Amino acid sequence: MKSLWYTLKPEFLSVEEYRSHLTAGGMAKIFFISGTAPVNFINRRKIEGRPVRANINSNGHRLFKVSDVIAAAKASAKKITPPIAGFEERENAENRIADLRAIEQQLETSIDELKSKLSSLELAQAADCKLGFALLSQEALAKSASRSIPKSGVYFLLQDDEVVYVGQGTSVLTRIGNHIADPEKEFNGYCFIECEPESMNLLESVYIHLFAPKHNGRIGRNMDRIRAPLSMSAINEAFGITVDKVA
Repeated sequence: MKSLWYTLKPEFLSVEEYRSHLTAGGMAKIFFISGTAPVNFINRRKIEGRPVRANINSNGHRLFKVSDVIAAAKASAKKITPPIAGFEERENAENRIADLRAIEQQLETSIDELKSKLSSLELAQAADCKLGFALLSQEALAKSASRSIPKSGVYFLLQDDEVVYVGQGTSVLTRIGNHIADPEKEFNGYCFIECEPESMNLLESVYIHLFAPKHNGRIGRNMDRIRAPLSMSAINEAFGITVDKVA
């Protein structure tokens, strides 16, 4: 009397094939379940909450025992048949089509990038002719850009080559922006020196006394002394020098 195990084995399968462990896709090379690849049956069982037992090999692939899949299929009244002729060739063709579609997508992306670069080149050439100078590339701008935004320091407002105002702030760019909106201060350039907040009074005062900018305030009865956070005597004490007046 044949065992149940042997009775469930389809005649067209060898004992080795019936005992083997394969991936869901690999089983389609040796048998079908009710006219479709075994992977469809395996996935359906998983969705129904009745997954076919599988082991994970060293490559991370899920391997199913052929006999377990066939037993589960027959228990569900499914028919086990030899693989459909041409299935492997059709599967290879479908994979090839998928590869070609991926290549097509890559080519379309490359074409779009080339069109964008061509448009950028045309714009740059037009600007060169109209403005009389070449536009800087992103690479050139990146090389010349400051990599940090100054948080605190002393700044200078300039009218051409003359320093017309010296100030300080914990947010230098914000302070300069405020001056731009001030109609009483005329300037066409600025620069700044970063420094720690505790050094700003001293550094600002030194430059104010040194340059006597016209937009910095004046004090005294005759308004003849420049306004600065620190007087010259305080600066002398800080530096250990004796200077009466600079500007």
